[in-house]
Amino acid sequence: MLSSKGYLSAKGTVNQIELGKDLLEYYSEELLVYLNCELKIGDNNCWLRLITSKHRSIFHPLKHILLLLFLNKSIDDIDEIKGEKYLPFGNGKYPCLNPAAEHYKQLCIDDVTLGRERNRGGKPRGLFECLLCGFSYSRIGPDNSEEDKYRYNKVINFGSVWFDKLKKLNEDGFTNKEIAKKLNVGVHTVWRYLNGFERKEIPKVSNKKVQNLKQRWLQLIEQNPTYSQNQIRNLDKGLYSSLYAIDSEWLKNNSPKSTVYSKGNKRVDWSKRDKDYLVQIKYAIEKIENLSPPQRVTLNRIENIANLSRLNKNLDKLPETNDYLSDKLESIEAFQLRRIKWAMDEIERSGEEITYSKVVMKANVYKASSNILDEIKKALGLDS
Repeated sequence: MLSSKGYLSAKGTVNQIELGKDLLEYYSEELLVYLNCELKIGDNNCWLRLITSKHRSIFHPLKHILLLLFLNKSIDDIDEIKGEKYLPFGNGKYPCLNPAAEHYKQLCIDDVTLGRERNRGGKPRGLFECLLCGFSYSRIGPDNSEEDKYRYNKVINFGSVWFDKLKKLNEDGFTNKEIAKKLNVGVHTVWRYLNGFERKEIPKVSNKKVQNLKQRWLQLIEQNPTYSQNQIRNLDKGLYSSLYAIDSEWLKNNSPKSTVYSKGNKRVDWSKRDKDYLVQIKYAIEKIENLSPPQRVTLNRIENIANLSRLNKNLDKLPETNDYLSDKLESIEAFQLRRIKWAMDEIERSGEEITYSKVVMKANVYKASSNILDEIKKALGLDS
């Protein structure tokens, strides 16, 4: 919740100063003092700092309520997002946006490096790097639609493929304006690079050192035969960066091959995919249903556990999967009833007396409809 509001860094650190200032502005100092919830911004023992970090303290419910109201959240929202990781750019592969590459807009980037934009209210910033062509870009998030995935705010590195294309288009006689349109940049950018500006020279390295670096890279691959190129890179990012700058072609030819998803004429076998997805989804749902405390069976949670993306957009092509999901996806009411049954079983297992208030508290159904609450009374024989 803090992350979606811009108060959490990519490393999980809470911006206590900004959070404290905004909370103080939202409620006013007078009200917080009146409620005995005075804020001491910057104090290590401030209740706001402690309640938003790992701690073993117990806080008055009023302080939890104040924070939830400020974040425009409810207790039910906490239950929904519990255990879920905040992914401002979605979960899955990302497109290469290099218009000079054959794999343009194909999903060939495995992961994203997260950061924060201090000048934009702490919004998440993603750095995307294509290992196939060297093109990298950043985007300010979070993504709110599928179209957002195909935009960027800034190109970090055009890469060798882009520069080779620029040179060829120039040699073929295209004007700067035509080249700019083909490479999706401004005319001034084309002029700047064609005239030799901003092309950084690669520092000279002795042949012995180059061979040593290459040997280290090959050893990492040999020691981790099942790792992808991205996973090998993460083992020694400095080594990867050095080799990329010295001999990117060698690095490309001596790395685990990445899978490129083509949008060509190859037809998808939706019948086979339907059966494959169904197996994965059954496993995911079984895993969700066995969680304790119970978690609601939702499409988003299934996608995360089964590592499937855009499932909702393809359900019309997956009849068996669609039918199965129709039976298994839980409404809020169905989830509350399942949680109530779990709560009663847990209370009985502990040897305590099962009472209405204990069930409501354990199941966290304070805001449930009267029909749901009546079901508890019926089960306890309290209905009149």
